[in-house]
Amino acid sequence: TSVGQRGTMVARRVVWWISTAILLGVCLPISVCIWLPAMGVVLLRLLFLQCLGALTQLPDCAKGRPRIFFDGTGHLYPFSLGVTAHMMETYTLHSSTLFFAISGGNLSVLCILLNLSPNDLLESQRRLLDDASWLPAMGLLGNLEGLRVWLEETLPLDFHIKATGRLVVVVSYWPTLGFHYISEFSSRSVLIDAIIASCRFPILSWRPQLLPIGGSFFKQCLMFDAGFQNGITPLDELMDLSIRTFPRFPGDPSLTPTGFQTTLIGAALPLTHHRAKELMGMGRRNASRYLASRLGPHSDTKSNGKYDESASRLKLGLRRRSSDTSNS
Repeated sequence: TSVGQRGTMVARRVVWWISTAILLGVCLPISVCIWLPAMGVVLLRLLFLQCLGALTQLPDCAKGRPRIFFDGTGHLYPFSLGVTAHMMETYTLHSSTLFFAISGGNLSVLCILLNLSPNDLLESQRRLLDDASWLPAMGLLGNLEGLRVWLEETLPLDFHIKATGRLVVVVSYWPTLGFHYISEFSSRSVLIDAIIASCRFPILSWRPQLLPIGGSFFKQCLMFDAGFQNGITPLDELMDLSIRTFPRFPGDPSLTPTGFQTTLIGAALPLTHHRAKELMGMGRRNASRYLASRLGPHSDTKSNGKYDESASRLKLGLRRRSSDTSNS
């Protein structure tokens, strides 16, 4: 009956408030203590201009190849999905193209490598967020189990073979930061762990992720979201195309949202379905204008007349398709 259903909903909501209060009262102080050393290093790097020396070199597999970078997004990932949808519909993505991704940017790369519709991925993520709304604190301070389950259900068993050499998951060391690039995946579980580690942002997740280094189980390091390091030493200058949800400064030359204020707080809060669709549409429109300019007939020549190697690589990686061309 409707009365019984209302009673059940009230009971669930009471349980939710109690479990959330317990989580925030017990787990939040523990999580703060875990993440505090990393936040201290962030402050030191900002104050002393990269003390502890961040790694800004790219892996060897990037040499001479088109490089596309999807930065971290939080819950604002529909913008990157809109960019991805335009790229998949309008261009052929050359098999030599290398995709770098941080945190939610991995979702866009998975669409490309799986040939999965960004609209379908957005719908599946919306269901994931609906389920998370009943978790204590709406999934904050969690272990990203919902994302892990989705990856295990979505990725084929042999997907790590396809991802090796095409996807570079970017993470940071806990607590010293820096960049660590993961481009070889010995199994699907290793790939999933790398993506989970890349999404472990302080407080959104209660702890960093333990990952093997150099393929050795006996040599492991704690890793987390590389968003802080990328804010201090951006990877954009080393990329041929950079898609950013958070512009670095006014007039950022990367492909970014327009007319939409992106903040860390906004990225931490789930979007309504309507707002997610709007953000995805913005990604499509901005990508259409931006790539038309970047891939124009004279785009590989700089304003001073010198050859633009980055634009030339991007033209190799993104080739406008005809109506009967399929993704490579």
